[in-house]
Amino acid sequence: MLVGMIPHDWDSIMVKDVVNLLQEAGVNRRDQWLDVIEDTKCSEKVVKAIADHFPLSGARVGTRDDDGDYDPIEIKDGRIAAYEKLLYILPPTQVALNTAGDPASLNCLLASLDRHVCTEINLWQTYYHPTEDIHPIVDQLLSKVWSPDLSVYAGPLSDSVLSRLQRVRSLRYISLSISSNHQATLLMELITSTSFKDLEELDIAVTPEVQPAAITTYISCNYNIWVWLYLLDVTDERVSWACEMVANLIKPSQWEYHIGFPRSTLDEAGWIRMIQDLGQRGIKNIGGMSVPDTSISSDQEDQLDDICCDTLGAYLVRHSFNQWKK
Repeated sequence: MLVGMIPHDWDSIMVKDVVNLLQEAGVNRRDQWLDVIEDTKCSEKVVKAIADHFPLSGARVGTRDDDGDYDPIEIKDGRIAAYEKLLYILPPTQVALNTAGDPASLNCLLASLDRHVCTEINLWQTYYHPTEDIHPIVDQLLSKVWSPDLSVYAGPLSDSVLSRLQRVRSLRYISLSISSNHQATLLMELITSTSFKDLEELDIAVTPEVQPAAITTYISCNYNIWVWLYLLDVTDERVSWACEMVANLIKPSQWEYHIGFPRSTLDEAGWIRMIQDLGQRGIKNIGGMSVPDTSISSDQEDQLDDICCDTLGAYLVRHSFNQWKK
């Protein structure tokens, strides 16, 4: 009933009273306030009143939450329009951009983000479905919202992205899509020129357009991080390509490497050939190997897991790879 009162043209005092009553009724989480904005025709007066109650513990620039961690406000698909209204009013805040849709949908936020600090940028569409060239809209978006305080990035790698990543103070998670030899060259430069002292996880997705010869540097074993390597669209004709790519990127060590094969069309015999080829190339003691659940049965999974363990010192599991599906 209170929410139904919001669209009325109240004066500022009445607006504050209604919003205060909403909080007393139990509306106190970020998602609840966003629901109020999205479900009503909020005037600017209402949004300003909501901003006074919008929880920002750990999200304010220079602050942390009760556990000592940063807690940026997360802008994801379905919440963009509400945050466009709020960001103009909220005090300088740490923001996490997290979209699985078209990155162009974030363009409406560019002006309202000027006062805030982006600590996370996740453009999942460009990561799971990479293209050889970074789209101008994506490059424009990154140039507007990039911050040296960035800690999480998922998306394409370009010359400009490389330059920005090299200037970031403390990266924790990186997910990069590599779909050309030029991008592979940029990856090599990033690995050799960037201090990953705070990095916890590095995810790399490589498409068949990349030639193994473009990979000239191991992911150094000096970094104590998880490495997830995804090789896309592996067919029977590309088994050697995949094995050479793994061997070029991964140096046998005690690291926790994991290899995945989204959209692969190999069958049981193909996976056995893959495992044996990797073993012959000296790939040992990796963490695990994930194959599409459509490529083998659960019984075949058990058999392949034994072979993988004996040959590579790794477990093998079936995985859906739903995000990678075209």
